[in-house]
Amino acid sequence: EAKYIPKNPLSREGYTAWLGNYIKFYLISNFTNDELKQFHLDVKGEEINKESDLVSFVLGLETEVILEKIKSL
Repeated sequence: EAKYIPKNPLSREGYTAWLGNYIKFYLISNFTNDELKQFHLDVKGEEINKESDLVSFVLGLETEVILEKIKSL
């Protein structure tokens, strides 16, 4: 049986960054739509207008900020 070898393996730093973003999106996925809209409004001062707004919002957040918001809900 052949061993799987990835074609483009991530470096440790690349994997750490990917995992950090995955965790942020996982945490955000537990918000209701209303909670997410309000969180975005509170942080950015504007409403979500398109999908890319949401993606850039989550990528720009620190995990700790999301955890604090979860504690406040």
